[in-house]
Amino acid sequence: MTGSEIKALKCAAYYYGTRCGDFPYFFKQIAADEAFSQVEPWLRPLFQEDLYYINRLAKTKEIQSVVKGFSDKKFYLKQYDKIISGFSNLFDIDELPVLYLVDSLPDPFSDKEWDSMSVDDRDQEKFSIPRGIFYRKAVLTHCYFEFVIAHEIAHWVISRHSGIYFPYVTLFEEGICDFLAAYILYNHSIVPASAVTNLFAYNRSLKPPNSLWYAYWIYCKAAMNLALKNGFEEIIKIVKSGRENIRKFPIQNAVSINESPSAESNIKDLACALLTADALYTVSAEEFMVLKTSLQFAGDYINPERMAEKLKIPAGRLTPIISNLDRLGLIVIESNDRVYQPSAVFPDNIKYVNL
Repeated sequence: MTGSEIKALKCAAYYYGTRCGDFPYFFKQIAADEAFSQVEPWLRPLFQEDLYYINRLAKTKEIQSVVKGFSDKKFYLKQYDKIISGFSNLFDIDELPVLYLVDSLPDPFSDKEWDSMSVDDRDQEKFSIPRGIFYRKAVLTHCYFEFVIAHEIAHWVISRHSGIYFPYVTLFEEGICDFLAAYILYNHSIVPASAVTNLFAYNRSLKPPNSLWYAYWIYCKAAMNLALKNGFEEIIKIVKSGRENIRKFPIQNAVSINESPSAESNIKDLACALLTADALYTVSAEEFMVLKTSLQFAGDYINPERMAEKLKIPAGRLTPIISNLDRLGLIVIESNDRVYQPSAVFPDNIKYVNL
């Protein structure tokens, strides 16, 4: 597939979602010479159905129009200006960051797997890098671009309100920047509301719980909880307090429960959009396929031999998969080893990852 075709598919996935929760892997497979060539034959229909679904959506007038617009660098710059405008309405910014679209991040960070970085004037002195926002061209995709840029501008704003220099930031600051990015994208309609949910699903909430990007999600929810408890002004106040105060902020204040939330309706709406992503969880592609097939036995006992025959795999292959689905409460194994499927519908909050 061509680069423009892949961008159209990514745009459709951000707008409408897919059943695959591993966004980078899914598109890496699509971009391969032979789509899903490394996927086991019995699992290929799962991926092919997803590809068919987003391919159909990618050809709609809406997506084609969006992709055509974003094929020009000027459209990304317009989106950048919209994001800057959103932040300017919230904060006093004495200097606006320059946007650099680059092939790789500047040294000494060229080996980092980051897609972008924010460099302020004191970073410039320490690392000899021009101040501004750096974004790698290789990940120049509509929706993802806006999300990452808004996150980096939030770092920039915090830097401009900081009296003490710290070259690296805390996870709580990362969470605040994610929440501010969501706020700007959602309340200024820079991307569709559905895309905000899917951005956080693919890039945060569906990441492994012990990973860095999932930690961003934990701290983003902490920032969101503060806004729900005390209003969005609380977030503005924290940002304006500077990095020296953010790094020692008592995080328990963000996660404790307030009996009388006084949040504005737009914050509540945004929280609902983000928590939709939080309601998702993942199983492996194998578990997803077996669970999907087991619905044919809804309200009855499963015949593993018939299921294995249908899936075209050895019956013994099912044992550990069904065991894990039982552990997740998606299938029930009775003490006599009979397997029961209680559900009549597939849980639409489940996505698949891993192979």
